[in-house]
Amino acid sequence: MIVLKKRGWWVAFILLLVTLLTFLLDKDGTPDFINTYGRTVSKAFDQRLMIWQGAIEGIKQAPLFGAGTGDTQVLLNEGYAKIGYEEGISNNYNAHNQYLQFMARNGLVELLCFLAILSYSFWKSSKQSNYTFLMFNMLVALVMLTESFLSVQKGIAFFYFFLMVFNYLPEKKQDHKQI
Repeated sequence: MIVLKKRGWWVAFILLLVTLLTFLLDKDGTPDFINTYGRTVSKAFDQRLMIWQGAIEGIKQAPLFGAGTGDTQVLLNEGYAKIGYEEGISNNYNAHNQYLQFMARNGLVELLCFLAILSYSFWKSSKQSNYTFLMFNMLVALVMLTESFLSVQKGIAFFYFFLMVFNYLPEKKQDHKQI
């Protein structure tokens, strides 16, 4: 029964991911309701791609240790300048991707440390069969693809509060009696 539950969650996650990717990458077959708002959606997505491209260009300058905590924006602005993205410079856009933000700030070192924390959380939630914790981890990992929410105080408080709550909850004792 537990195997079926785990498989069900993974199937649901994979279906959601495939649907999301199909939705985002299929420019020719977008649904009609998207076409109504197409210019806005397209512009926002194109802007995000420019931001990510600029962040990657900046990261190439210091991939191992990044720019340092205080100079992250300088590094990102240099990347935006390299690709000619003036709006990113004038508005001081962050990387809009937490993983890229980690790389820009403290390089591969910070990214690997955070991925270790996230991997441990995934492992622990799977081991405990705590599906709420597992869904929290999946949600956070996906949101970090489009937002740098650990770069602001409320994002840090939200993430680490729930991470600690889930990590320190006592494990459930499973009753293996068959009915």
